[in-house]
Amino acid sequence: MKINKYTLVHEDGKMSLAIRLGIYYDEDYSNYDPYSDYRKLRLFTLCYRPRYNDFIQISCVKPLPKRLIDRYKDAYICEQTIKELNAIGIHDFNEIRDVINSYHNYQDLLVYEEYRNKAGKNDNKVYQKLLEVKNVIEDKNR
Repeated sequence: MKINKYTLVHEDGKMSLAIRLGIYYDEDYSNYDPYSDYRKLRLFTLCYRPRYNDFIQISCVKPLPKRLIDRYKDAYICEQTIKELNAIGIHDFNEIRDVINSYHNYQDLLVYEEYRNKAGKNDNKVYQKLLEVKNVIEDKNR
């Protein structure tokens, strides 16, 4: 069975082609109850849009069989459920969240470096702002 790794994504009025990176689970904050000890999970597909150079989450988990989608649709986060999801290759989004944040920081640094190479080290206000952004990124990565 061949699974297409591309999907058409429509978000914020923008339609673009995205690359499916995988299916992940996270806490479902739309059903969050602060008085409950039980938290529900939600499944989503993580996609990368090369045109906008960003990552988005879509609710479509199409490659999964309907039986599995129904099983985990309103599931609670517990040790057994997490083991089952990991066994079928669905992992916690928190494991990859730091990688995505690092990627965005790296892209910001590339924009800064590109501008620095074009503008030179003049008394340019925009250059000074980008230098401040670079310093913040470096401090965050320490």
